[in-house]
Parts: sequence; structure tokens; C-alpha cells
Amino acid sequence: MHQFEATVEQAPVPAAWLFVRIPPPVSDALGSRGRLKVNGQVNGVRFETMLFVNADSAQYLMFNRPLQMGTKAVAGSVVQVQIAPA
Repeated sequence: MHQFEATVEQAPVPAAWLFVRIPPPVSDALGSRGRLKVNGQVNGVRFETMLFVNADSAQYLMFNRPLQMGTKAVAGSVVQVQIAPA
């Protein structure tokens, strides 16, 4: 399980999901820079999802509504993330 602290961001599109960027060293340790099924916790709230990838191969963990509600995270919040391949 890999741990890191991240700032929650919101895409510039209105009503877009929130997300955190996966740090490059964590992406490398996960063994894939592509889409990857993962599980873990954000501020103690469990999740299982796919990491999203942008054109530069950076990975993102998207916050769906249950994760947003469970963590009470908003754009600008700093969260504790634990993540591992599923």
C-alpha cells in the first residue's frame, strides 16, 4: 500500500468531479502509468476504482459523489491517500 498527501482539485468544467493527482513516484511504484484498477482509502474512506490518465500519462484519482460525501472533501482540501493495485 502506498501513502501520500494530496490537494483535492476540481476540473475547470462546471460540475466536474473532484480529483487528486497521483505523484509520479507512486505511479511508478504501482507498476503502470496507464489506466489501473486500484483500491485504498482517502481520509479513511474506502474506495475501489480505475485511475484515469491524461495525455501526458499522469494518473488521477477521481472522487465520485460517495467519496466526496464520505471524505467531506472540497477543492483545496488536503487529504491522506492510501492506494494499491486491486
